[in-house]
Amino acid sequence: MNRISENLRRGLAFMAALVILVSCPAEYICLAEGEGTAPVITISTPGDFAALAKNCVYDSYSRGMQVTLLNDIDMSGTEFEPMKIFCGTFEGGGHRITNIDLNFDGSAKGLCFELGEGGEIRNLNISGKVKAKKVTDGAASISDVIGSVVKNAGISTDIINENSISVLGGIVGKNQGRVINCSFDGEIEGDAIVGGIVGQNEENGYIEACYNVSSVLGNKDTGGVVGKNYGWVKSSKNSGKVNSSPVEESHNIGGICGINDGVLENCLNDAEIGYKNVGINIGGIVGNQSGCVIECQNIGDIFGSKSVGGIFGRFEPYTDISIEDLDRVKDDVNEIRENVKSDIDNSWNNTINDIDSLRDRLNNDINGVLDRFGFFGGGGLLSNLLGLSGTKSSLSGALDSLTSSQTGLLDAIRDRISSSDSGSLTGLLDSLSDSAREISDDLGGLSESGSLLLDQLNDETKGSLGEALDSINNTIDTANRAGESLNDVLQDVDNLITDANDAYNDGDWQTLSDRLDSLDGRLDYIQDTMLDPISSSITSSLNAVTRTLNSIRNDSNDIADAISGPLKQAETILKNAKAQIDAANEQITKIRTDIKQAIEKVNDILSGLFPTAKPKTVGSVISDTIFMTAYADEKLDLNEDEIKDTLKNLTSVDIDISRNVAGMNTDDALVMYCVNSGEVTGEKDLGGIGGTIGIESAVKYGNNVTLPSGKIITPTSIVKAVVNGCISEGEVFSRNGYGGGVVGDASFGIIKNSVTETNITSDEGGYVGGIAGYSKGKIYNCAAISDLKGSDHVGGIAGEGDTIATCYALPRIDGVVEKSGAITGTAGGVVQNNYFIKEGLSGIDGTDYEGKAVALDYTEMTGADNIPEKMTGFSNDTWYMGSGDIFLPQNRVLSDNSASNIGALIKSKSAEYAAFHFKVKFDIDEETVKEFTVDYNTVLNSEEIPDIEPRDGYCPQWDKDTSDPIRRNTIFKAEYLDAVKTLGTAEEPPLLLVEGNFKDGSEVHAWEADSEGEYSGDYKTVAAYEFEITPEYSGKIKVHIRDKDEDGNCIGIVINGKTKILDAERDGSYLVFETDRAGQFTVLHRRSNIWKILGILLLAFGLLILIGVTAYKRSGMAKTKPKDKSPNLTDNDAEKNKIVADGDAEKLAKAKADIKEPKQRERDEISTAKEKYKKTVDK
Repeated sequence: MNRISENLRRGLAFMAALVILVSCPAEYICLAEGEGTAPVITISTPGDFAALAKNCVYDSYSRGMQVTLLNDIDMSGTEFEPMKIFCGTFEGGGHRITNIDLNFDGSAKGLCFELGEGGEIRNLNISGKVKAKKVTDGAASISDVIGSVVKNAGISTDIINENSISVLGGIVGKNQGRVINCSFDGEIEGDAIVGGIVGQNEENGYIEACYNVSSVLGNKDTGGVVGKNYGWVKSSKNSGKVNSSPVEESHNIGGICGINDGVLENCLNDAEIGYKNVGINIGGIVGNQSGCVIECQNIGDIFGSKSVGGIFGRFEPYTDISIEDLDRVKDDVNEIRENVKSDIDNSWNNTINDIDSLRDRLNNDINGVLDRFGFFGGGGLLSNLLGLSGTKSSLSGALDSLTSSQTGLLDAIRDRISSSDSGSLTGLLDSLSDSAREISDDLGGLSESGSLLLDQLNDETKGSLGEALDSINNTIDTANRAGESLNDVLQDVDNLITDANDAYNDGDWQTLSDRLDSLDGRLDYIQDTMLDPISSSITSSLNAVTRTLNSIRNDSNDIADAISGPLKQAETILKNAKAQIDAANEQITKIRTDIKQAIEKVNDILSGLFPTAKPKTVGSVISDTIFMTAYADEKLDLNEDEIKDTLKNLTSVDIDISRNVAGMNTDDALVMYCVNSGEVTGEKDLGGIGGTIGIESAVKYGNNVTLPSGKIITPTSIVKAVVNGCISEGEVFSRNGYGGGVVGDASFGIIKNSVTETNITSDEGGYVGGIAGYSKGKIYNCAAISDLKGSDHVGGIAGEGDTIATCYALPRIDGVVEKSGAITGTAGGVVQNNYFIKEGLSGIDGTDYEGKAVALDYTEMTGADNIPEKMTGFSNDTWYMGSGDIFLPQNRVLSDNSASNIGALIKSKSAEYAAFHFKVKFDIDEETVKEFTVDYNTVLNSEEIPDIEPRDGYCPQWDKDTSDPIRRNTIFKAEYLDAVKTLGTAEEPPLLLVEGNFKDGSEVHAWEADSEGEYSGDYKTVAAYEFEITPEYSGKIKVHIRDKDEDGNCIGIVINGKTKILDAERDGSYLVFETDRAGQFTVLHRRSNIWKILGILLLAFGLLILIGVTAYKRSGMAKTKPKDKSPNLTDNDAEKNKIVADGDAEKLAKAKADIKEPKQRERDEISTAKEKYKKTVDK
């Protein structure tokens, strides 16, 4: 029986194989050349492609397959089913598959639904339409899983299952392989997880050199290249508009990617993204970012409502606390009970053990810090600086041995150097400080007195020596200031440790949490206000001493050799002190990390996750362990403002988080080396690089907050979200506030080594800053050159900031604004070593603070080769000064960047912003008509300002005042405003009216004046006036001046000292004339010449009579004359008849002329007289 069944099975298998073989096209019948040879398929027609797609149903079919597209194919009119899964290699050869038209219901759709692991599609270009809509099938969501577990456990919940949503890509729906050098052109439309190339790129998925030019539309998680990315996307570009039509619920929309939890590297967007005032989390590169974005550029304009940025819309932080793996929750309820009980027991014990371990470690480490500072006696950290007194004594001895013959001035120096008191720390530091100042003064005195001793040193060495002494003095002062309060702070630390130990022993978890939190605050104070300033000052001293030693090496004489020894000793002391400071800082950072962990453990107990009385029911166990992390009652939902308040004490760190993505190692929670030049427009929370660094939604249970991803954050968690080495030059328009050059709203995170040169405008809101509108994180080593506008909280670096250090700003703030400053409007944390140019603004909320927000002259913030001396805290390690011109400091992360793809671009932009010369451009109708470069504070002359062509009915003007000094790169744009056609003076009726194309709000004023011109006796002065138009107006003006007596008939003006008469027309009681300028004019009456004209007419009449008499006499005399020999028709008809009869025409004409001659002469004389008369009248 078994044998028959086996034979039957084999026979059926053979028949099935035969059917498959017969049904395959010839192209698919591949003869193996040997065992394991991969099938090779060529595609040249639409039918070939349709046949391939039809067979790609199972992963095993295409695994190892090699497919080659031989030519372009047009799929119009061809019905086919896309590939369900492909695991081979598809070589497109650069050819195109055109007129794809796909409409789907369901998940993971595209030309290829899924590209499996090991699969690759390359060098393929697709065009057409791909659309999908929301469906109700698909994999269960996390809420489905939890709901099922809870239901089986007998617990009532309100969890609602959501419909699954489509995953749609132009080429691939879901990618676990490689998509290389592919493009899509056309239209893509779906519900969620929609991408121009790939819908969802999994953690092992890799996309490189892909290009989307299609329009992409989706409700959420939508990007130009990929909808949701967990893998690696490199060197890809989007030129297709994404969500360019309004989608009211749009969420997480990006030029490259909608959501990124993987890596986006060297990607470019040059298309418009989003729709004006619609959508949340909209970015030029990525909508919602929590992974790594490096070396990406955006040059497209970005639109949205909230959380909108040139690179990212929202940046959610990394936290090392994540939801427990739900796979451990088994289907069997009994197994769940046992597992959960066991987990609770173990977790409770582990928590107590963890707190024990942390407490012991903290006790040891804190004692180590106290010992390092000499708190329990002995030397201590600051006491190491006392070695500087020995250095000064050595210097004194060296000088003394060389100057036994010198005057009492050197004796005074030796006495001051040797007078250091070895008493208390504070007293000794005071003494050292005084000694350093006196030594510096006395050395200066020596130089001024022309001492032969110091004259042996060259000028460079003398200058360096003075600088070194001043710098050492400053270090001693800084250490002295720290020493004044250090003992009190360390005593606080010791007391807090004692209290924390007592609370632990008593099981007083709330007190323990409070004391640990206070301890963290005191350690933070030690770092920010003591160790960091001392470290910075020591670095400056080391640099000064090193420069002096280098100078001494080139100055070979006895005193130089003698001085070098003590200076080397000072160098050694400073280096040792610097090393100890750095070690202390590192140790305290480690302690603070342990404190955070201890607080988290204690808060777990306080929140009820590990209650001291163990739960008795499965329901209560699951309620505490699962619902707290993944579900909460609706009343516990937090909005974004509530999350800000709940998590206001989060600590942001900048550490490497190594992980593997697509087979390569990468960092996480990082945006680095990104450049934006596109405009960003929206309602609230907008930035040139990013809109928001923060958590969008969460639920609260006890003191903890649970993110939608399931991650838990406590109010004292440590998180990472870093923006580093970015540049933004795109304007930001945030209507309702929270606008920043880098980030609009940063609830936490670190922004560093970044530069902006842009305008940030909020017409109806506050919190506007050159780097951040609002920041509760840290900002350092940044520079901002910006024009700012907001209602309140406006600052050159931040509208409101917490920690701001070693930054500089060149802001211009529009109007008088409450809570504003050149550095920050308000500050709640550590603000140190920030600088701005004196241009009328204060540093922080109306006040400058020495060492925090310092105003400098522009000459004190610029230079070449060396960091400006007055910019304390700016070291050569972090900042760079260009050579050969005038520069602002450049950040070395930018000027010496390590970017592998866009490094040259970043370096050139850094140098461009630092150059202290400014570009001036004049644009008319978006076309640049003139461009040039000027120095700081240049005032443009009229020849440099181009004219704007007038347009009737409009008032042309430049959008900025061209008379203001140029202090920034400036673009003047021509504006054509609707003109006011007529202005009048205030009298009734108006004394003067003017017609032209005037700005709204323009006014004209007129008054009587003395006449400027001198006019001939032909003119009588009626009145003189002067008028002005405000604001100043240029162009043709028609003037109506009231002349109530109607005496005037023309206008006189003086131009360049010459008098000019203008014609005027009478309009009732007004005299009307045209001019091209406002100013002084005279109403004139031109006298009439009627009598002269009458005299001339009488003279002419007399001449006419005379001519007539003369003609008459001549006519009478002609009758008495002898007859002419020539024939005369009047006297001799016979002769006349004879002439006519003979037909002699010539004789006839002569006869007629003889008759007309007297009359013609008379007419000629009259004509001559008229010409003379006319000339006389003209004169």
